Amino acid sequence: MQNDILILSSHSRPKLSAPLNHKIYAERHGYSYVFDCTPYPVVSPFDQKILSIVAAMKGRREEWIFWIDDDAYFMKLDQPLTEVIDRHSDANFIFCSSPINKSGQRTYINAGIFFVRNTAENAATLLRAIGHSGAMVADWWDEDRFGLYTRANSDQEKLVYEFETTGRFGADVIVLEHTAFNSREYNFTASSDQHFICHLAAAEPKYVQMKKMQDRFGLDQFLLPKEKNLVDAKAYRLSLFMDDQKPVPKPMVDRVLGRVRRVLRSGKTKAA
Repeated sequence: MQNDILILSSHSRPKLSAPLNHKIYAERHGYSYVFDCTPYPVVSPFDQKILSIVAAMKGRREEWIFWIDDDAYFMKLDQPLTEVIDRHSDANFIFCSSPINKSGQRTYINAGIFFVRNTAENAATLLRAIGHSGAMVADWWDEDRFGLYTRANSDQEKLVYEFETTGRFGADVIVLEHTAFNSREYNFTASSDQHFICHLAAAEPKYVQMKKMQDRFGLDQFLLPKEKNLVDAKAYRLSLFMDDQKPVPKPMVDRVLGRVRRVLRSGKTKAA
């Protein structure tokens, strides 16, 4: 089964160190791993994921593809992906729901990490999903049933629409609890391997979340235990993913607004 799994990730503008974390995990289990830097002609940034998966389906022979966003890190390095696949061997897609966020919101599925069986039919399903009109999906969306509508033209909402309107949820499309392979649980309290995967959310800058975990659990920049030296720094010294995760400079508008606020606060203080 090991050789029948491809771990796949991609980003149109990669900035994080996760691909080396993915590679270390994949090598430990004998899985194939690809970080796809192909420049696809995307209408939405989310299309990069779907087009990368479909391209892999056309060119690879593995039975299963495990998509993982480039802001997600394997934390339980000895836990195999086959634990999930073996329990749901009749499925074509396996997702997790999202955890409830700090604002009390959830999403029906999280499309940042999921399994898809490598078939021509499933490739066609993915392409059909991203072809749906974002406006149509937004008009159809029922937040009481499906949770938060995250953003316009998101593949996540389009996939929910595709599977719901074709009656596939609960049939060959499985949705597991978020703890199966999409934990937030902010961002672990007991240990670095409290959960299988750490998927960084957008609610707080991702480098800030990473720094907190590094300091709390003694992790390196790949969210791996420092003392184990799992990444050969010399061998990968020229890799883009060896760069330290640094804060992204604020846009000029934010910097100017920050200065204006400081001036206004200063004026109020003097007036008082």
